[in-house]
Amino acid sequence: MLMIVFSHYASHGSLYQSTDITFVFNKILIDSMFLGNLGVAIFMTITGYFMSKVKFNINRIINLWMQTLFYSIIIFIVFCIIDRNNFSIGGAINSFLPVVRSNYWFVTAYIILCCFMPFLNKLFEVINRKQFLVLISLLVIIYFFLPTFIKFDFSRYAGRVTQFVAFYCLGAYIRYYPNNVFSNNKVSVGIVSLTGLGMLSTVILFDILSTRMEAFVGKNEYFYATFSVVQLFLALSMFTLALNLKAKYNNFVNAVGGCTFGVYLIHDNPFVRDWLWGNVFNNISYANSKFLILHMIASVLIVYVVCIMIEAIRKFVVEKYILKKPYELVYNLANNMSIYMQKKLQKFK
Repeated sequence: MLMIVFSHYASHGSLYQSTDITFVFNKILIDSMFLGNLGVAIFMTITGYFMSKVKFNINRIINLWMQTLFYSIIIFIVFCIIDRNNFSIGGAINSFLPVVRSNYWFVTAYIILCCFMPFLNKLFEVINRKQFLVLISLLVIIYFFLPTFIKFDFSRYAGRVTQFVAFYCLGAYIRYYPNNVFSNNKVSVGIVSLTGLGMLSTVILFDILSTRMEAFVGKNEYFYATFSVVQLFLALSMFTLALNLKAKYNNFVNAVGGCTFGVYLIHDNPFVRDWLWGNVFNNISYANSKFLILHMIASVLIVYVVCIMIEAIRKFVVEKYILKKPYELVYNLANNMSIYMQKKLQKFK
């Protein structure tokens, strides 16, 4: 999530679009901060690792939907109170139907993936390791190798959800077959070092080449893109290194981790993002400042900590006490519908 917030610092608030950045270090720093896709890749791999052996529970989808709906509506109301010009019929519809209207692209894609998880998990149970390897090889070739090296436009034929499936399958493979190429810490460290330095080096190289060749303009973060096979290997290596750390149980870490998704829902809300980076932190004013790196770190940490505190209040106060009854009503309704559908489907066995 920190990677995602750093990425939004660079991409929102007009900083990335600025053509007036003459301080070379700042230009390279901004272009190398597009780590959001790496954060997403790691998150989806984690999801595949843990969810591939978990029984489907509709409450997981309902909880995510309710959390998204809560922030979408509250933030919309607050911004309309602050400035009536923020109100529009389209904005209201988007805010009250955030998942259906893709107010947060990640949430929409993730919930769709959740609907397919039971079927993917059943597939993982019946195929052998050789078949599993063929499956992930096809996914990696189609969604990462081809787009990286020959600009195969997978989005024309699929989209975010199917790429999420690729990450999910990779995470599941690591769970089912822990003895894999990434399980060796030395190999993972080597891949992290090479891919990390490689991505940074391409930013510097493309920044230099873009001043002389038109073909390299706007290509600075090419290997940071969601389809980048370089980034894929970096994500898998970072995940397996963390997996092998044997970390001890920690209440504080788990409490913060449980609030992390709220950071995304708050700071990247359509009403919040431009106001946050453009007005509150005014990123563009630091474009050529020698204090850009300090401003970046301080801004990201402030956003992260404040959003964690807000989500903690929602999770441990609002959800448990203030809106406890409405939440229970929705959960019960969803579970009853799920049970009803399961009974109906049993007739087809």
